[in-house]
Amino acid sequence: MITFLAAAAATLSAPEPKREGSWWNPQDVPTQMLEDDVTYYVGYALVVDPRGKVKQCRVEESSGLANLDKYTCRLASIRARLLPATSSGGEPTYGVYRETTSFWKGDSASSFKRRERYGDLDLSVPAALLPKGEIQHVSLALGVNETGATAGCEATKRENNSKLVELACPAAIANIRLLPVQDDQGRPVASVQNVKVSIGPR
Repeated sequence: MITFLAAAAATLSAPEPKREGSWWNPQDVPTQMLEDDVTYYVGYALVVDPRGKVKQCRVEESSGLANLDKYTCRLASIRARLLPATSSGGEPTYGVYRETTSFWKGDSASSFKRRERYGDLDLSVPAALLPKGEIQHVSLALGVNETGATAGCEATKRENNSKLVELACPAAIANIRLLPVQDDQGRPVASVQNVKVSIGPR
């Protein structure tokens, strides 16, 4: 049976970045790959082992440029520093951290931005349940078992709106399907993965 784990009662957590500022710098923008005044988005998932080491990078949202996708995953795999995921029992476990990096260049400048992924699930609720009736983005950690089934849900460490988490978790468990992680021997293992739910007024 799938259970909804209350944030206050367990320690389920997805991988969390540390020293984020050291992942990218302005010199990393691959200007030779980009057209002027076009923003390219690369959404990727980093598979992290129980020691916090990145084992794999998967592109889940392509920029449309294969070389840019590969470049982004390669740098993220080398530079990323993350705290490992923890299971509901508080033990380090496999995890997946998702985020999106965007790249842009103009005539005399270029830039990049990093943010958590949006749009893993869109949920509509009565406007009265939302602060100012505006769209909210809720960051969740989902426990995923060896078969890919969701086995738990909690707020990530950076999410502090418990009321929205209570709305988002049941919907995420019912609607989001994630790939299971494989260990070094290629065997499916349980993991904790971050997702983002967008909650808008009905």
